[in-house]
Order: sequence, then structure tokens, then C-alpha cells
Amino acid sequence: MKTSATRFRTVLCLAGSLCLAATRLSAEPPTQPLFPLEELSAACAAAKGGFRPPTQADLEPLETELFDAAARLDQRLTADGDNGANWKTYLQFDRMQSQLRRDEGPDPDVLYETYHKFRAQHEGLRLIWFADVREALRRHRLTRRAIGRPEEKTAYENIVNGLPGYLEAYAAEPTTKLALEIGNALRWLQDRRQAPELVEKLRHELCKPNLSIRASAEMLAAAIERPVDRTEPVRDLILGTTIRGTGRTTGQLSVKLVPDPKHAVFDAIFHGTTKSRTVGYNGPVRIYSNGVTSFGARKRMWLSAEGLAALPTDSKAKTRNRIDRICSNRGRQIVEKIAWRRARSQQQTAERIASRHAEGRFNERLDQEVAGTIDRTNTSFDKKIRQPLLQRKLFPQRLDFSTTQEAIHIVGLTAEPSQLGAPGKPPELPPECDLAVRLHESMINNMAITALAGTLIREETVLDALRRMEASPEVLDRARSMEGEPPWKIAFERLRLGGSEAAVPISVKFADNRFVVTVRGSGYYRGSQSLPAMNMRAEYKFEQTERGFKAKRQGPLQVTRPDGAFAGPNGVVLRRRFEGLFKNEILIEEIDMKVSSDRADGGVADGGAVEKRTIRMRPVQCICENGWLALAWRRVPADPPDADDP
Repeated sequence: MKTSATRFRTVLCLAGSLCLAATRLSAEPPTQPLFPLEELSAACAAAKGGFRPPTQADLEPLETELFDAAARLDQRLTADGDNGANWKTYLQFDRMQSQLRRDEGPDPDVLYETYHKFRAQHEGLRLIWFADVREALRRHRLTRRAIGRPEEKTAYENIVNGLPGYLEAYAAEPTTKLALEIGNALRWLQDRRQAPELVEKLRHELCKPNLSIRASAEMLAAAIERPVDRTEPVRDLILGTTIRGTGRTTGQLSVKLVPDPKHAVFDAIFHGTTKSRTVGYNGPVRIYSNGVTSFGARKRMWLSAEGLAALPTDSKAKTRNRIDRICSNRGRQIVEKIAWRRARSQQQTAERIASRHAEGRFNERLDQEVAGTIDRTNTSFDKKIRQPLLQRKLFPQRLDFSTTQEAIHIVGLTAEPSQLGAPGKPPELPPECDLAVRLHESMINNMAITALAGTLIREETVLDALRRMEASPEVLDRARSMEGEPPWKIAFERLRLGGSEAAVPISVKFADNRFVVTVRGSGYYRGSQSLPAMNMRAEYKFEQTERGFKAKRQGPLQVTRPDGAFAGPNGVVLRRRFEGLFKNEILIEEIDMKVSSDRADGGVADGGAVEKRTIRMRPVQCICENGWLALAWRRVPADPPDADDP
């Protein structure tokens, strides 16, 4: 008697063959294939005889993986005090750990019970510490069940035989449904550690980056470059003479990109001059001088997935000093004559020392200022973006930075081992754009599956997430229930092996200058009221406007049953509650970037005044096709100053 898993593999094989036949009868293939179809089909053929029967030895690395994941969770829960203790009680965590320490190995029935605890819909179980244990339990259970089962070989052959059909259909039209089918096959093979060469080749060809960001050198220059005009006290000690006075530094801060294949590297470069008026005190002598110090400084910084970092400042200074007069308060003529003679003989030495001291002061001050900026930037990035995404396994699996002379490039891939990335390259960018973001629908869909599949999402959780993202009051109001109404909850189906597109919690589709957002809830709740599974679908069409672009919703929010049928009164209730979340128009217009520069009467570091300015970016591209959304902006030249301005 065939199990449901075996029936699924058979259906997979048959469906893949049908896809292959249908594709061959369809229209001509694209002139430029998205991936090397023939190579992948050959790899599938080569893997047909490569089934490896699982044995008890396969359980050993999985038990080690489970033991390590449990140790990390134990450490996290122990640090969480009473809340962590409550989690341990609910999960029967101590019982699982005692099973992992047994010499004869863990009892599979106990692990199975624990696994179901970890699969509950509680939001906290989506955190990485729980998710790692849940995944290790799942893989351990699958491997144990596969040992000695002849059906495993049949399932393997069905997977390998069915893949070429799905691949050819995906090459002709890369849909979310086909991506899920191929992902299911990948997951089955990876879970059982079968055909590793085939899996690696499939992932290499089908998991292309699904995020691309480009920032031009001109935009970076507009944000960073500025004139510097700063007046500050001079304090020094040179050859036993105490120096006091005032110096005014003027110059230009510029930026230059440094080509690098692995980081976004740029140099902040300063060229300027400090003019100073000082008095030197040495015994009874007072030395009145005017000095000019020419500066050249370079501060190298770089961006990576970990944040912003920098090297110490490197600067060169050259000081020229003119002594105006020398005074003495006793033995005036003789002392002053000796002082002039000594000052002239030591002037070159004093200027060299003054140059080195100026370099040191400048380096120290710039290093301190940049260190504070880096610390604030990295803390904000880590707290608001990196850690929240890492803790929920949503941070991109790949996030690469690089630099050319023209731009900084960021390339990202968000795809779990059983998920696909973009099947091809993003759309071309318009010439001379300064900022571009190209996003493939697979990034959003993959994140939605990882974050939401099998969960129960509460209104307050969504509001908290929006607040952390510093969403506008308008967005918060749209997500919040009206006054007097109970809060809402949405349940999402767990994505199982063999699951279809209908089980994807939230998906987007970018095509034909339109995008479609679909929310597929397996249940909706408001107080004591519950509604059955329904889908909400909103379609938007992009239009060009005088100020950029807008996405206009096409008709009302559509609410249907999962099979597409009319949802009836339940659909009316759902539309009334959630239609406000889907705006009628989404505007893509000019972006105002706020930057600041020092004024002549001080600087940021020492509390001086700051002059703020705005860099305006105008949208010049909005392409929505073949699964990609590509947006680009160009910097608007600043208005020249008025002739009457000082």
C-alpha cells in the first residue's frame, strides 16, 4: 500500500513530465535562456542511479546538530529568567535534553512529541533559537523513518525523473508555483542528503541574487562633500615654549570611491589650511606669531554586511610660521636679542614639530568624530535591522558589497536552502541614475514563507513591528482596529512538503507593469468571532506622473475562498476590516535626503552650529516585469546661490 509521501513523489514525477511535454508544444523559447537548462537536465540524468540508502550512521551528525541547537536554546532561555523557565516547562525541554544524553540514543517517540511542541503557532517559536531546534528535530525524524524503507528509492527516482520537466517549464515561465515545486524537490533531497552534486548545481543556477542596490559616486559625494570652516583654540608645547592662540581651518571635504570586489570602500579626503595667530610663552619671553599649516588627510571607510568600519586617519601637514615680534618683561634688550637669535636658529625644527603635532591633533579629532558616527550608525543598524532579521532567520543569506570607480553595489539573496532566488538578471538601469533598487518577487515571497507560514499573527505584533520600523501615524492607523473593536488575528497555513502556492501566506507578483499582492489566511479572528480560510487580493498598475510614478489599485480589494469562489458575507466582513491596509494609490516621488555641514563658527564635535541642506532625488525609472521591480532616482542639481548672497 502506497503512503501519502510516495503518492506525492509519483504525482511529482508525472506532473513534471506533463510540464515538459506542454513546454515543448508551447511557443518558442526565449532567445536568451535564464539558466543552462541542458546542463541541469544532464545533472538530473547523472543523478538517477545515485540513490544512497540511509543507515544508522546518518543519524549521528543529526544528533550532534540537535544537541548543539538545544545547547544554544538552553543558554538563551536561561538568560531570559522566568520567561525562559516557562518556555522550558511548555516545551518539556529537560525531557528532550535527557533523551539526547542517553547512551542508546534518544527515544524517537519522545522527540516526535517534542517536535510537535516546537511546531505550535506561537510567534515566539519563530525566533532562530527555537527554529534551529525544530529543524534539527524534523530532519532527525525524517532520516530515522527513511532507514530501511524501500519506498525511499522509488521516491528518489520520481524526484529526479520529474525535475527536468519542472525546470523546462520554469525556464519558459518562472512562476511562484513552479519555484515551489522545484523547491520541494530540493528540500526532499537535502533533508535526506541525497544527490549533493545535483543539489549544489541547482542552487548555483536557480538561486541568483534577488536584491540589487546601486548608489553612484556622485550621490555619495553630494551627501558627504562640503566646505569646512572651523575656528578653534590652539594649545601646544614646542621646544619648551607653551603656545596659546586661535586657529581657523578652511578647506574642502571630498569623497572618492575605492574599487574593491568585497566591500563598499570609500575615502573621505580633506584638503585645507589652518591660519593661526599665537603667542609663545617661554620664561619672561613672549613670541607673537602668525602660522599657516597646509593639510592633506585621508580617512578610509568601508561598508559590509556587519556594518560600517574605518581605518585610522592618515594626514600630512606642513607648517610655515612668521614671528611678528618678541617681547620680554625683564632685561628687555639683551633677552629679546637672545630670543630672536634662538627663535631663528630653531624655526625650521619648530615648524617640523608643529607639523607633526598638527597631524596628530587632526587625526585624533577626526578619528573621534568618525568613531562616534560609526558607533551610532552600527548600533542603529544592528538594533533596528540586523538583529531583528537574524533572530527570525530573515537576514539575507547573501549580502555582498563591492565598489567600482562609478558606484557602490549591494547584491543580496534571501532564500532558504529549499527556496529559489531570481531566475535571471535584473532589468538594465537608465543612464546616469544615482540611486537604484531592483527587487525580485522571490525575496518578498521567501521572507513571507519563513516569517509567517504556520503562525498566528496578532494585531499588536504587527503594530510593534511597524513602530520599530518608525512607520508613519497613517500606516499605524490603517493597521489598527477601530476604537471599540476587538483586535484582529490571522492564522497562516504551515507550508508542507508538496504544498502548493495556495499555502504561501503572502505573495507578490511583478509583471506587465503591474503587481499583485495576495494574502492567504487559513483563519481570521476578531474577538470571539472567527472566519474561515479566505484570500485577499489587491492588484496595482503603475502610471507615470508629473512628479514620478504611482501605483494605482485596480478596483476594490478582492476577497475569495481559497478555491477562487465568491466568499459571501464573510468576504464582506473581511473586506470592510482590511481594505484600508491596501491604499488606493502608492506614490513614488522625489526623495529628500537631509545632510549637514559645519558653519564657520564651529563644528559638530565641539557643539558648534550646523548648517543643514537637502539633496533631492527625482525618480526616473519604474519597471515592473518578469518578476522584478526596478526603481531608479537621479539627483536634482542644487539651485545656484542668489547673486545677492554674501
